[in-house]
Amino acid sequence: MVTNNTKSSKKGLSTKQLVIAALFVALSLVVKPFEIYLLPVARFSFVAVPVIMAGIILGPFWGAGVGVIVDLLGLMLMDKSGMALNPILTVANAMIGFIPGVVFARSSKIEGKTKYNVYNIVCYLVLLAVITGLLLINGTLYIEDGAMYVISPSSGAPTGVSTLAMVLVAAAFLVYSVIVIIMVTRNPGNDPSKQIMPKILFAVTLAMIIGDILISGLGLGLQYGWPLPLMLVVRIIKSFFTIPVYALVCFIIYKAAAKFKI
Repeated sequence: MVTNNTKSSKKGLSTKQLVIAALFVALSLVVKPFEIYLLPVARFSFVAVPVIMAGIILGPFWGAGVGVIVDLLGLMLMDKSGMALNPILTVANAMIGFIPGVVFARSSKIEGKTKYNVYNIVCYLVLLAVITGLLLINGTLYIEDGAMYVISPSSGAPTGVSTLAMVLVAAAFLVYSVIVIIMVTRNPGNDPSKQIMPKILFAVTLAMIIGDILISGLGLGLQYGWPLPLMLVVRIIKSFFTIPVYALVCFIIYKAAAKFKI
């Protein structure tokens, strides 16, 4: 038999979750106008951070719901390009909230045995192997006589990449590499409280690989007519920027939420 107190507790919890979810949606919409377009198929913004945090704090299904609502409201209220709804991108946004929720939903019995720093280095090596294969084998992007060239998706001809872009990509990859190395060389032991940063880094990395690189890459490639290999190169390079930045911001928000018992 369910008592009135139990019903009230569940209702109060659902209301609290709804309020927090609405807050994350609002935060995503607030930061959306500050997006920086690197390419038509790649932009840097903090829109994904509240979606990721919704999954971490509220759970995978709440995170997925926040991701879907953010995508739909962002398109209806703030998009000025006249672009039609792309269901693949909506699914990608849902996965960006869902996957971190799954990572953080693991039971406490498994938690102490989980080595997130190992997972992080595996994800790092996978990204490195994929982009190396695409650059060297597919020839989508290559370096010749000290200059970098990318195959234009419209003409199929090589187009030069600016030195500044090369430096920024190299710097972003270096920062990402350093962060992964730090995570791997740390020894958090079996204390779950000391694994929060590696866990957040893994949650963000997995969300970016599945949601942002694979699913979004497929959706944008179909929408703009870009070949998938080129899309993967662009999305992986962008992830060298987004993964460390998102992980750091999520860690700060997570610590603040824990402090205020959200």
